[in-house]
Amino acid sequence: MRLIDNAFNYNIHGVRGFMSMTSMVSNMTAFTATYESLDEVITLIDQITINSKDVA
Repeated sequence: MRLIDNAFNYNIHGVRGFMSMTSMVSNMTAFTATYESLDEVITLIDQITINSKDVA
């Protein structure tokens, strides 16, 4: 639901856009980050992407 809330052109693309978005997000891993320091979240994202490269 967060994606729809942030999709400014959702009403233009309608069902086709929804199906495309559903297809895209069902094949990915998603994270939510709550942070007080940009440096902390950048470090976290770096760690996640380095670890995902090891798995792939």
